[in-house]
Amino acid sequence: MPQSPARVLSIAVLLLIAGCAGPKVSPEPAAQARAPTTGGPAQAGPAAPAAAPATPPPALERAAESPDGARMAILHTIKQDSGLIIEDLKMGDGADCMPTSVITVRYHGTLMNGEPFDSTRGKPAAEFPLDKLIRGWREGLPGMKVGGIRRLTVPAALAYGDKQKGSIPPNSDLVFSIELLGVK
Repeated sequence: MPQSPARVLSIAVLLLIAGCAGPKVSPEPAAQARAPTTGGPAQAGPAAPAAAPATPPPALERAAESPDGARMAILHTIKQDSGLIIEDLKMGDGADCMPTSVITVRYHGTLMNGEPFDSTRGKPAAEFPLDKLIRGWREGLPGMKVGGIRRLTVPAALAYGDKQKGSIPPNSDLVFSIELLGVK
C-alpha cells in the first residue's frame, strides 16, 4: 500500500531526530591530517561532466555528518558520470571554488563502512592546492562556494585506485565531508 509523501517525510524526520538515519561515524580524529594527494592511476584523465541529479544508492542515508560531526540534511545530490556522488549539506554564499584554487577546508574522511582514516577534527583547518588532490576532490569541489558544506562519495578509481594509501585499503571507495572555508 503506497504511503503519502507527507507521511514518508514525517517518518524520515522522526528517524533523523531519533538518530536512526544511518551509521554513526566516530568523532575521534584519525591519524595526522593529510591531503588526499594524487598518485597512480587515479590522477589520469579530465574531469567528467556532471550528469542530471540522481538518487543516491541505498547505502547512503538522507542525512550526513558535517566535518565537525553535526548531523545535517542533504539538500541536493548529483551523481556524475564518473561515479562521484556530490551532496550539498549547506550552500555557501562566498567566492566560488575554481579548479586551480588553493582551498582552506575542514574535512573528515571515512571508508564506506564509516571507519575514519583522515580528519581535521580537533585540529586547525587545512590548506591545499586543489589541482594537487585526488580526482574526486578535483571533480567535486569546483563550483562550491565558500561557507558551503559538501559530502563527496568518491569511487576508488577517483581516489587511490588499486594502491594502498596509509590505512586506506586498495580499491576503496571513500566518503569525505568538506567545509569550504576559503579559496585563493
